[in-house]
Amino acid sequence: MRATVYRGSGDVRVENVPDPVVKQPTDAAMDKREAIKVMVRL
Repeated sequence: MRATVYRGSGDVRVENVPDPVVKQPTDAAMDKREAIKVMVRL
């Protein structure tokens, strides 16, 4: 999948990364569209 990756100050890239995997009950994977909806509500 494609993801926005923050490598450091001023270094933001779009890269191919592995699909997220939920390993622990407290883990979460969030689609960017859902994250934007949450940020707009704040």
